[in-house]
Amino acid sequence: MRHLLLLRHAEAEAPRSDVEDIARPLTERGRQQAREAAERLRRLPPLPDTLLLSPAARTRETAELIRMGLGLEAGCELREDPAIYLAAPDALLAALRACAPQSRCVLLVGHNPGLSALIGRLASGKATRDALPADPARFELPTAGLCRLQLDVPDWAQLRPRSVRTVTLAP
Repeated sequence: MRHLLLLRHAEAEAPRSDVEDIARPLTERGRQQAREAAERLRRLPPLPDTLLLSPAARTRETAELIRMGLGLEAGCELREDPAIYLAAPDALLAALRACAPQSRCVLLVGHNPGLSALIGRLASGKATRDALPADPARFELPTAGLCRLQLDVPDWAQLRPRSVRTVTLAP
């Protein structure tokens, strides 16, 4: 069994005309959210062996705080993928399908609305600990929101909506 952890980046600074969107850093509140997300991940095993993230400053900073909070500095693959930046669900699926076969638990740190749409697509009709709305397409992952999916796939290349066994939203 494989596990997919989907984490929306923590709270970022508001858009400004003098800073490119991709360069927006986390706020102090966002840094605290990322540290709290690491604690939620610690209580939701297994820990990730691969971190897949967008190259945006806010996702990199979120991922780094997660790595430090979980002690994953060594032995955890960190992969930035430009295709994840503000990506639609199909692009996120493609990035996940390219993960190494030996990865058992992938943490994808990305952006909305793509992450929420991906959860809606993958979670449709699945058991949840904290229920998604009746229509999963209406679900919206909050900043630093975390979702865990248990997958029945032999490798990441086989990831499909019907391969999801359970979906858990982490409080």
